Amino acid sequence: MAVTVRAGDDRTVKVLGPQEAVEFMDSRWPSERGFLFAAARDKCVDEAGRMVATEVSRQAFRVAAAEGAILPMREPGNVLKM
Repeated sequence: MAVTVRAGDDRTVKVLGPQEAVEFMDSRWPSERGFLFAAARDKCVDEAGRMVATEVSRQAFRVAAAEGAILPMREPGNVLKM
């Protein structure tokens, strides 16, 4: 699931799986959480429980990170597919 996101002080963090994604969303996500945040968190929880495919939760996390302005677009693999 590796997705690179910005964390607070402009450092980047590589989130490697659904469990790390949920932990990041719960503890390091910006205080303003958009509409897509809850949906992405639910998808990551579902993937951890093997209820959805990895690519589904990864894409949901990436879109929520873009909405939260923490997705550095210059990182390889961070280009959103529409």
